[in-house]
Amino acid sequence: MRIRPSIFSFRFSFRTFAIPVSAILVPFALAANVAAEIVIVEMRTVDSHPVFVPAEVSIEPGDTVRWLSLDQQTEHGTCNGGGSADPAYGTLWQSSLLRYGEYFDYTFTQVGEYEYFSVPHEYEGMLGLVRVGSTTDVPDQRPTTWGKLKSQFAKVLPRD
Repeated sequence: MRIRPSIFSFRFSFRTFAIPVSAILVPFALAANVAAEIVIVEMRTVDSHPVFVPAEVSIEPGDTVRWLSLDQQTEHGTCNGGGSADPAYGTLWQSSLLRYGEYFDYTFTQVGEYEYFSVPHEYEGMLGLVRVGSTTDVPDQRPTTWGKLKSQFAKVLPRD
C-alpha cells in the first residue's frame, strides 16, 4: 500500500507560515503606498503664453510629479534642466511631446531643487521648479540663471 502526501497538509503548513508573515508585511506595504503622493502640474496656454500651472511645487522624496497636458491647441513636454544650453538637461527625465489629456510621470527620490522646462516652449519662458524635501535638507547647489535670462528675453522679444 502506497501513501500519498495530502494536499491539505501542504496547504495547512503553507497557510500556517503565510498568514503570520502577511500580517507583518502588509501594513508596511500599505504605509509606503499611503505616504507617496502624485502632484499634478498642468501644461496649458494662458493668455497666449505656454505655462506650467503651478510652475513651482514642493514635494517629499518618493513623491511623483505628473505633468498633464491640458492644451488642445499645442503639444508640450517636460525636461529637467534650466534649458537646452544647460549641460545637464535631460539627464534625469525628458518626456515626449504630449497632446491634450496625455501625461508624463517622474518620481523624485533625492532631496534637492530641480529646474525643468518645456522643450518646444523654453524660449517663451515655460519654466518650472520642483523642490524635494525641506529647504534645510537641500545640498549646496549653485542655481542656474539660464532659465531666468530666457524669461526676461521672452518679455521683450516680439511674439507671432
